[in-house]
Amino acid sequence: MALCFEKFLSDKATKRRTRNSISRHNIIIKDIKDEEIICEFNEQSEVIVKVIEKEVQTASCSSCEKFCEHQEITVRFLASHTSLKRKIDDDDNSSDEVDNVKRIKLSENEENSPAVANTVKYPEIKISKKKKKSNLTEKQLEEINKVGDKLRIDNLIKSFGKKGSYNEFYKHCAKIMSENMDLIKLANKLTIEQADTDLWHQLRVGRVTASRLYETTKCTVKNGSLVDKFLGKSSGWSFMMMRGTVLEEYVFKEVQKEYPTLKQCGLIMCHKVHPLFAASPDGLHEDFVLEIKCPGTANTFQQYTNLDKLNKKYFAQIQLQMFVTGKRKALLAVASLDFETTRKITKLWIEYDEEYTTQMITDASEFYEQAVYPALKRKFLH
Repeated sequence: MALCFEKFLSDKATKRRTRNSISRHNIIIKDIKDEEIICEFNEQSEVIVKVIEKEVQTASCSSCEKFCEHQEITVRFLASHTSLKRKIDDDDNSSDEVDNVKRIKLSENEENSPAVANTVKYPEIKISKKKKKSNLTEKQLEEINKVGDKLRIDNLIKSFGKKGSYNEFYKHCAKIMSENMDLIKLANKLTIEQADTDLWHQLRVGRVTASRLYETTKCTVKNGSLVDKFLGKSSGWSFMMMRGTVLEEYVFKEVQKEYPTLKQCGLIMCHKVHPLFAASPDGLHEDFVLEIKCPGTANTFQQYTNLDKLNKKYFAQIQLQMFVTGKRKALLAVASLDFETTRKITKLWIEYDEEYTTQMITDASEFYEQAVYPALKRKFLH
């Protein structure tokens, strides 16, 4: 929906450089209702923007009583996000006669100092909307349906039925997947573009993926947002997520220059022993898995490039990636804050920790049995 932000922002104008500081914050659109847009600000505050007849009226912050920077930055973020979406929609509705692809410039981070001289000039990275494949061949559609029929969790739970314990369901999944190793390999091939393919999202529903492993081991709420994610609910959108998505392919190409046999990969699913676990590394080499991170602030950059400070969530993510691929080490490639112009990458090696990973899988399985499995039955077995 096209919203009007100008009047609200002019009424609430401040001297802060909020327009330039948007990229320094992690803002996620959690929910969009008829007259409300609910956002999460830096994982700390909830900002609710009231909209009447497509015009922004008010904003409130869970952490502040009066109009605050959280509200203004969030509204400006929504303004830029709406502008981006409108431009993308224009691209989708353009006639076939228009041959050139409209591109949207990625906003430069405030931390990227223009005073730093680069000895090498790189072409400017721009954003163009990735379109999901719509003109799939009959063979591709047949392959997608075949994989989905056998390997999607909703179909596995339907073929298992209402009766039977969690352990029996686990064995049922292991049996089906072991009998269809060719489809597991095909699923990896069909989901090579990961989030840009519908099948990738469908196969992740009901599975403990690497990105949510740590959260699964720590969660104690059996009917909260984590279970919603297992059931397929989207986590929202943020500037940081968009930047990472755009830069990822460029980082991959830079790493590939050093390791020419590095390949992209799709969703890799476990079978036999742990059929409900899966991972999607950003790259796969004969000797290691690749995980790419594109931090947007100096603080997160330091966390990624110092293994002692590495977020436990990402350590667990990389460990499960090694587990499902059978690799003993992983390469963490971290894009610099000024990667758009310098192509600088910090590389760190992480060794596989078998004892740690085994315990994480055990803990995640316990939560799955207690919370996720019952929720899946409620949703898919009527």
